[in-house]
Amino acid sequence: PALNVNVINNYAKELITDHDSNFVAFIFEQEKAGKTYPTEAQMAQAIKAVRAEKITPYVDNVKQEPLLDEKKLPKAGKIVGVKENNTLGYKELTLSNGARVILKKTNFKDNEVLFQAISKGGKSLYGKADYDNLQLFDGVLGYSGLGDFSHQDLQKALSGKQASVNCAMSNFYQMLSGSCVPKDIETMMQLLYLNFTAISKDEDSYKAMMSQLELALKNKDLSPESVFSDSLTNTIYGHEARYAPMSLNTLKGVNYDRILQIWKERY
Repeated sequence: PALNVNVINNYAKELITDHDSNFVAFIFEQEKAGKTYPTEAQMAQAIKAVRAEKITPYVDNVKQEPLLDEKKLPKAGKIVGVKENNTLGYKELTLSNGARVILKKTNFKDNEVLFQAISKGGKSLYGKADYDNLQLFDGVLGYSGLGDFSHQDLQKALSGKQASVNCAMSNFYQMLSGSCVPKDIETMMQLLYLNFTAISKDEDSYKAMMSQLELALKNKDLSPESVFSDSLTNTIYGHEARYAPMSLNTLKGVNYDRILQIWKERY
């Protein structure tokens, strides 16, 4: 509790004063033919420029509104059928929308609730024009917003809660999976509902994700391990484009709007 932000800031000022030059500045770069690297003078100028900036304190704005507006929720469904399986120790519910729910209580952990929802379909329903979109489908949805919350706002809103839900799609199935502690099961169910109905476009998070991938893929061919892994994948799948390893060309073929359209079709 004694280590608040002011204590840390004051200690940092003692270590490095505004005009101190008694420190080492270094960068990590890959060695590559034709690549240029910052000179000592350029690095010194960069440090000088940063010191001259007027940097305002970060303000963490957290949205106070609930994840769901209960006034806009659809009419609740009903349980229309119940079956007990005493042999395997589970209960099967049939809902009014046709969904089957399998409930099984375990003693593996006292403080954990897990779920997985699966339906037939998957990537196999889409052709070559969507191969790049399908390859990044899970990742792009994971960086998207939910309802009125951006991806970043959602992470802040869930601070202190232990509940998560993720979309994923395999060749023949689309899935939702999640986990929570018992006290946060309502939050998990709200996230589940939003993943079915209200994944929203978050351009800032999408651009950040694509920039990270671009940086990682730019020098991928300089890694012998990556080259070997990609060659092995291409050989195993007979150079089938659907299973091609991710590359910079993959990123060029991705369309955010199309990924959201596929999500609406599958979920």
